[in-house]
Amino acid sequence: MTNVVTHLHDIRFNPAESAFETSAVVDDNGTSYTYPIRLVAPIDASTNAVARAMIKRAERMHEMGTSDLRSTAPIEETPLSELHGQGFFHRLLGSFEHIFHKNAA
Repeated sequence: MTNVVTHLHDIRFNPAESAFETSAVVDDNGTSYTYPIRLVAPIDASTNAVARAMIKRAERMHEMGTSDLRSTAPIEETPLSELHGQGFFHRLLGSFEHIFHKNAA
């Protein structure tokens, strides 16, 4: 695998199955592949160990290419110029600018 990055969505514990569950997104050369991941482990298992095992499982499923349960989508790249002025961090920074300009006057 070249140019592969794997991300996990929120990991949750399913007490009925005694398993951690998530969806993993594997970005591979311009395409995103999403896999459902289930890992049987005790509820008090190390968060880092669970996350590493889930990433490893997602990458193994992707390498083998045998998973019937996956979705595929092209990775859309948004230019930074289009992101300017949108989202939480911009609003937060705008609030700080307002405070600093007010105090400077």
